[in-house]
Amino acid sequence: MPLLVRQLQILKADEKMFDAVTGLSGSGPAYIFLAIEALADGGVAAGLPRDLALSLASQTVLGAATMVSKTGKHPGVLKDDVTSPDGTTIAGVHELEKGSFRATLMNILKADEKMFDAVTGLSGSGPAYIFLAIEALADGGVAAGLPRELALSLASQTVLGAATMVSKTGKHPGVLKDDVTSPGGTTIAGVHELEKGSFRATLMNAVVAAAKRSRELSQS
Repeated sequence: MPLLVRQLQILKADEKMFDAVTGLSGSGPAYIFLAIEALADGGVAAGLPRDLALSLASQTVLGAATMVSKTGKHPGVLKDDVTSPDGTTIAGVHELEKGSFRATLMNILKADEKMFDAVTGLSGSGPAYIFLAIEALADGGVAAGLPRELALSLASQTVLGAATMVSKTGKHPGVLKDDVTSPGGTTIAGVHELEKGSFRATLMNAVVAAAKRSRELSQS
């Protein structure tokens, strides 16, 4: 049975799930816009130009979400697949940047090789962060009352949709977050929880830490 049909049947049978779906798919895009913004800020902190960092961040999230959607693998499994024993990750930019953007990236890196570590921290290690985010969103959906399979599907599609929006519109993720956040609504309540948990700072620190580890490995 197609997953979408099953999802609709589940929701029809139990209308109480609509609130859980709203919490995940309705508010989820704002959380991903925050994540993309934080990853980009981490890239800037690691030494990347702002425009490049933002483009890399959106493409990294888009690539990771596409991988979950296309392979059907659990994001936790994919995270393990791309994590290498030395503490960096092996999901490289070749999966994420293509065409003219990739050519531009290569030209920039050729001109300034010091950026390689920062790119590793963002695009090389970033997919693992997004797999964790998808897994966490799905767990939140389950905690709110959704079946595991439905929660995981909604989580991956939510991340994919938000990343696609950033990539296609060219809007800053912070602007997109504001666009989907209504006063006193469900989304701002969720965003408030993320801010209390230092969500953006944690993602920024992850990018900087991975870039630092890449630098250490290159010098050993």
